[in-house]
Amino acid sequence: MSNKEKLAQVYESAKPFVDNVLLAMARAQLERERVDKIYNAILADGVYMDDQGNQILDNNRAYRINDKQAADYYKLCDLALREAGYDLPDVGYCPALMAEEEQREAERQLVDAVAPLLGITRAVLMLNFDSYKRFIDLTIKTIVNHPDYKSPLAA
Repeated sequence: MSNKEKLAQVYESAKPFVDNVLLAMARAQLERERVDKIYNAILADGVYMDDQGNQILDNNRAYRINDKQAADYYKLCDLALREAGYDLPDVGYCPALMAEEEQREAERQLVDAVAPLLGITRAVLMLNFDSYKRFIDLTIKTIVNHPDYKSPLAA
């Protein structure tokens, strides 16, 4: 098989998986922005402290909220998400984390579809997580730069 034929095979095999990754990435980014806005508003309205007495004002540091306040904070987060229209499967679910997990799953499926065509396994790529992420990035860039590629995000 020539390199051109192999590239065509990789393109045809990878395209639907790249589409799924791109859609999942967009959804994860949007959900993260929406959820962080809700969570940060709760942090701004209350006084949540860590064990050293520092006020927590950013959701990225919410894991540091002291144990006495954490249950209250997460309960308010759950209520605020439901008020914002989220239909959560149970208490404690975060739509952003759920979307980010969907993105990781789409990336795994992409790797599992493309890596064998190139003589690579996911297990080998996972020996170095940077290589795994770089493989995903390069695969996406290769596919989206193909002349026949049409983005699922284009209107």
